[in-house]
Amino acid sequence: MDEFSSIDDFDEDLVNELRKRATEKIKAKKDKIEQESSLSNFKILSKANIEKLTSNDIKNREDLAYLSVDELLEMIELSQEDAGKVIMDAREPWFNKD
Repeated sequence: MDEFSSIDDFDEDLVNELRKRATEKIKAKKDKIEQESSLSNFKILSKANIEKLTSNDIKNREDLAYLSVDELLEMIELSQEDAGKVIMDAREPWFNKD
């Protein structure tokens, strides 16, 4: 903020506006990331299964991606095939980096 304030054309109101906009952008990006990583995005997972995962400290896509099929099946009831699909879907961002 000191650097912005030191620029001649940047008055206090402009610096505060820039700060506000930056804060809003950061919050929006964080909210988007949290939404995208939510377990509720996995249509195959029931609410009950999401609750079980959450109680086992699996709270987002990244946590889910690190599980093996066997670890997932120890926590929730799902077919082995569906468990594999869920894990691979969770890992999808690892392979599709922009």
